[in-house]
Amino acid sequence: MDNDRYLWLVTSKPDPEREEEYNKWYDQHVETFFKFPGLKKVVRNKCYQPIQNPDSCPQYVVIYEFDTKDDLEAF
Repeated sequence: MDNDRYLWLVTSKPDPEREEEYNKWYDQHVETFFKFPGLKKVVRNKCYQPIQNPDSCPQYVVIYEFDTKDDLEAF
């Protein structure tokens, strides 16, 4: 199918004391991700932390989108 996309989901949970530093690092590096021609889209979201057992969930999820499986694997 021509509309097929390949997704790679990455989760993270930085140390709360270093979250600002982590976000600055991420913002600086996201531009370099797009130097890879096979990467079509990156979406980063902060996850909702449940009231019960908040440590059980990642804080961020990033979705990388590629046109082909080969592009994903090369990334």
